[in-house]
Amino acid sequence: MKFGIKFKILLGIIFLLVTSTAFNLLYSYRLFVQDKTSYIFEDGLKKAESLSNQLNSKINDINIRTEFHSLLINNPKINFSKLIENQSEIVMSGILVFNKTQPFFKNYFNNFLA
Repeated sequence: MKFGIKFKILLGIIFLLVTSTAFNLLYSYRLFVQDKTSYIFEDGLKKAESLSNQLNSKINDINIRTEFHSLLINNPKINFSKLIENQSEIVMSGILVFNKTQPFFKNYFNNFLA
């Protein structure tokens, strides 16, 4: 069976077209899967880093407030219970005071929650 040159050229072009399309589909699919996988992990990483930064910020804020309150508690001019009431983040603050006779505990509650 003899095939003409036009048929052979047409068959070759069709073969190249199908092969290149199949290769392109496989390559695009693998690239898409890799891209989406890395996007999911990157998004999770960003959320974890953001949560970590927020938590570190809150802990730092607590440390600063604790130092600030410890300096203010011994100042007789400062109404410490009023200071606690004005800060909605604080539920209760307690101070352990040591006397020469007997230690005692002072606590200050935030009336915002009552």
